[in-house]
Amino acid sequence: MQDKVVYSLIGIFLSFTWHSTLYADTEMLLHASTLTSKQGIHSDQSILSLSVQDQSGGDDDWLAYTEFYPNAKGYTGIFTFDLPASSDPSAITALSFTASYKGAERSEQRWQWQIRDFYRGEWVFLADNIGVPDWEWSLVNADVNGVPAHYVNSKNRLELRYLTLSGHDDSDLDYLALCVRF
Repeated sequence: MQDKVVYSLIGIFLSFTWHSTLYADTEMLLHASTLTSKQGIHSDQSILSLSVQDQSGGDDDWLAYTEFYPNAKGYTGIFTFDLPASSDPSAITALSFTASYKGAERSEQRWQWQIRDFYRGEWVFLADNIGVPDWEWSLVNADVNGVPAHYVNSKNRLELRYLTLSGHDDSDLDYLALCVRF
């Protein structure tokens, strides 16, 4: 009987150690698997074009980025990111966001990124185009605040919303990623 208890305790310890080691200081880069335009439209490049940052300065390789066209009321698009099914959302210690943006300065037209908090049922502001030069490729970065697991739904998906409330001008994205840290 005592041997069974010892083996059980060793098994629990090894399981915990393996789980902790598996996720200790690990980063996973997620790229969007889908894009759905809810208001306005986007160009028809593959979603895969957003997984490689290959534009800079004034570059304009049409096949390398996605363009977003607001209607008179603006643009809203939802990007879906899939966390591997084997990943445990409760083990996530941090989330961050990176986009490569080209478009108007914020003073001319505000474009923003939000992440869905599935726990609270609301969108949380991440970043906007403040401080970026007019129509030059610029990196936009933000750390996601709050409990990381709240941003993962029951299907291990995360969602980002890209939007503007103005129909003034288009914008372009060359790269979009979420960094997940365990």
